[in-house]
Amino acid sequence: MLEGFSVEVDGLVHMDADFGGWIATSWEETTLRDEEILELSQGLIAIESHSGAAGREAEVAAFARDWLQERGVRARLEEVDGGRSNVLAAVGRTGGPRIMLNGHLDTVSGENMAFPAFRPFVRDGRLYGRGACDMKGPVAAMMAALVDLKDADLDGEVLFAGVVGEEERSEGTEALIKRGVHADFCIVGEPSDLEIHLGHRGLEWLEVRFHGVAAHSGAADKGRNAISAAQTFMSLCASHLNPRIAARRHPFLGESTINWGFIHGGEQPSTVAGECRLQLDRRWIPGESVQSVVGELEEMLGVALRLHEGVRGEVVRMENSILTLDHVPTYVEPTHPGVVALAGAIAAESGGEAVYERFPAWTDAALLSGHAGIPSVVYGPGSIRKAHAADEYVPLDELYLAARVYRRACTEFLDGKQ
Repeated sequence: MLEGFSVEVDGLVHMDADFGGWIATSWEETTLRDEEILELSQGLIAIESHSGAAGREAEVAAFARDWLQERGVRARLEEVDGGRSNVLAAVGRTGGPRIMLNGHLDTVSGENMAFPAFRPFVRDGRLYGRGACDMKGPVAAMMAALVDLKDADLDGEVLFAGVVGEEERSEGTEALIKRGVHADFCIVGEPSDLEIHLGHRGLEWLEVRFHGVAAHSGAADKGRNAISAAQTFMSLCASHLNPRIAARRHPFLGESTINWGFIHGGEQPSTVAGECRLQLDRRWIPGESVQSVVGELEEMLGVALRLHEGVRGEVVRMENSILTLDHVPTYVEPTHPGVVALAGAIAAESGGEAVYERFPAWTDAALLSGHAGIPSVVYGPGSIRKAHAADEYVPLDELYLAARVYRRACTEFLDGKQ
C-alpha cells in the first residue's frame, strides 16, 4: 500500500494513512478559471523533463506538488529512481471507492521543433509547446479538476498520479503498481481528441540478431554473410508470417501488425557482413501473447538459419522499450460504470454524445488494467497526431473542457459506486 504522509496547509498539519479524506464544502467556490488552467499548463511546459534534461522530471514534479499543496490539496513526491519521482495527490475520503487520474510528466525532446520548444505561447486559440498535448496540458486539466474537487463532499476518493518515464519504459506507473496502488477505475489523459478510447493493442519492440563470419569479399566463400541470412529471414516473414498476422483481428482493437523499423549490418562493401540487426515494432491483440509473438519470429529464424549454415541468430526484447511488466493490450467495455460516468460527464459538459474509439499508440492504461486490475481508458484534450510533432499544440477549448469533464466524471463515478 502507499505510505501515509503529512501536508501543511494554512498552518495546520493534516496527517493521513493512505490519502485519507479531507472533506470540506462548496465545490463551486473553488472552481479554477480557464486562465489559471492555461497558466498552469504553460508553467509545466516551460520546465524541460525529457530524457536529456538535467534531473529529467525532478523539477516539474516538484513544481506540480508545490502547486497542488499551495491550493490545499494533499500532495507528495514518491521517488521512483535516482531522484526521479511521481507526484501523488488525493482529495475526498478513504475507505470507499477510488478513481484515479493518471498522466505522465515526461516529454520527448524539443529538438527539431518549429519554434522554441519550452517557451509556450498561445495563437489562434491553441497552446503551443513541447508537451502541450502529450501531455502536460492534460496533466494541468487533471490537476485543476483535483483542486476543484478538494472541498466537495465526495462519496470516495480521487487520486492523481503524475508519473515519470512513460515515453520510455513506464518506470513511474510500474512503480505505482509494484507498490500496491489500487483504484476502481482510471482515466489516462493522453490526447484522444476528447474521445473515449476504450483500449489499444499490446506492444513489443524486438531485435533479431544475426552472427555470421566476416571475410574479405575476394574470398567470400570463407565467410558467412549475416546480411544474406537476414534477407532470407525477412523474405520468409513476408511470405509466411505476415499473412498469418494480418488475418488476426480484434472486433474493437483492430488488426495485429508487424513493422520493420531499423536494419544495420556489415562494415563496408568489400567485407562479408559478420553481423546484422533487424528491429521491429509488433502490435498484438488479445489471443496473442509475448511468448507467441516471439515464438513465431523464432520459427521463421530457425528456417532461415538452416538455409545459411554457419550463421547464428536470436530474437531478443529491446531493453529500452520495457522495464519488467509486459506491454499488454487493454480493452474496457463501454458498459463499465467508469466509462458510463465519463460518457455522462462528456454529455453534461459538452452537450454532445461520447465517441468511442481505440487509441492508436500504447499507454500506461494497459499496465494499470493488465497488471494492477484497474480498468483504465484514455481520454484527453488534443490529438495524438500532434504528439511529438514539430508544431505540437492543444486547442484551448478542449483543454478547458477536459478539466470540467474530469471533475464531473469523478463525482458521477463515486456517486454511482455508493
